[in-house]
Amino acid sequence: MQINSNRFFNELEAERLAQTLFTFWPKGTDMRWFYLAYQALEKSGLTYFENDLEEMMVRERIVWLSVYYYEFCYQTAFHESPFFQPWNFRVINEVKRDLQKRETEVYKIHEALNKYWGNERRIFAELWINCEEGAQNIVKRLEDSTYWHDGIVSEHIILNFNMEKGLEWVIRQECSLEYYKSIRY
Repeated sequence: MQINSNRFFNELEAERLAQTLFTFWPKGTDMRWFYLAYQALEKSGLTYFENDLEEMMVRERIVWLSVYYYEFCYQTAFHESPFFQPWNFRVINEVKRDLQKRETEVYKIHEALNKYWGNERRIFAELWINCEEGAQNIVKRLEDSTYWHDGIVSEHIILNFNMEKGLEWVIRQECSLEYYKSIRY
């Protein structure tokens, strides 16, 4: 195996890969979530590699981030928004093929997100606000996003049914692809 001199995955290359996967909302709000989630991977050392095989694992983690986001959209019914742009079956089949037997990565990614944001409720808040912007095809003002984020985290905002489902999914975090409604086998 070839040893690479660069031990951290190139952020521009990560962005290029993410732009082929995070295509769910017309205004690209999903890419904002990707940038934050990628920082979580970086801070947890999940973008570090020493050889070609480990570099491929970093790429797969980026794919997993997109699957994580995509599944959250399904769990919370954001995929029903007229603005949601689902993957085509070719992409879904490629994702399933590439990620089979690598499901332990979901746990690592979830732990990285949890460490970065502090707890599952904060992961949920970031996902919810981001998806809500996409579903409404808007970009919220910072004050509005902060209000919603703080309200969700502090439990001052009463969660509706879809919010409850999303929070439960983030907390439960199934690691097997067979439990992902969005890319069922």
